[in-house]
Amino acid sequence: MQAMLAAPFKLESNNLSRSAPHVFSSRTKYDKNSPTRISMEKEYRTSYSGERYKGNIVMDNILIAGCPVEHFIFAEMIYSSIVVDASEGFDGIVGMRKPQGDQKRGDLFRITLIDHLLATGSVAEAIFTFRFCGRPGVRQFSWFENGNLILGGVREDFHHLPIVYVPTYQSKQWTVFIDSIVYGDVVLCKPCRVRVDTGASVTHAPVRPTNILLQNSVVEVYDGEVLHVPVQNLPYLLPIYINIRSHTFTLQPQQLVREINGVYAFGIEAMQKVNENQWLFGISFLRHFHTIFDQQNNQVGFAAVNC
Repeated sequence: MQAMLAAPFKLESNNLSRSAPHVFSSRTKYDKNSPTRISMEKEYRTSYSGERYKGNIVMDNILIAGCPVEHFIFAEMIYSSIVVDASEGFDGIVGMRKPQGDQKRGDLFRITLIDHLLATGSVAEAIFTFRFCGRPGVRQFSWFENGNLILGGVREDFHHLPIVYVPTYQSKQWTVFIDSIVYGDVVLCKPCRVRVDTGASVTHAPVRPTNILLQNSVVEVYDGEVLHVPVQNLPYLLPIYINIRSHTFTLQPQQLVREINGVYAFGIEAMQKVNENQWLFGISFLRHFHTIFDQQNNQVGFAAVNC
């Protein structure tokens, strides 16, 4: 029997910080005075998607879906440039990055969470999957209401067949090439380099595909990178087709917008860097998929989500 773990999924990087006392007050929260906490005497600095973070690197024991993970290394965050929605209170985020084949010596985060769970026998395979469910916009700025992270296997009831797999490339991120992305009958890119990021709310498109979209659709610029559809033009919004190998996934128009205070924000935002040629698939697109991150075979699988 294949072991699988279901877990809450505020998972993006190995960072922990305590939420305010009134948030999740019934939880046992991480305490920096934990008797098993060991300081690594190192400062942690990083940037991600334009935001900056700083913290102190420590080691402690954690519990994931009832399974103990000893000597887990993470950063206690002391600074973040990002402004977090107060309604999205959480105690930490744990990274699910893709391990690199040529890891640098001294990389404290070279062992992934799935590696830890494999070592303890908690899971049998180096696979984890994400599923996002629910209507967009019902939780303020979120594109989903609830979801699942499964560690160690693939739940068959979470998707409709087929599952289409594509290989990943040497990167800390889960980066793949897909055949094409099409709006209506207009090709936005072919082929398309895509970074798959469950920690990003919105999908980001490079400048050229964004301009093609704006010239051939009812989508307009709202403010800076944010795109929207004027309410009177919603009936004229067309589907987006994502072609991967021999299969086409259809993202229906009504699923590509979320209403925020009368503004119908579109599921794609524009990148500002002219030389950026890589898409970022955030939850606005990934909510249509059961996404399978297969670390042991260096591939990502996509299947139509079943919620």
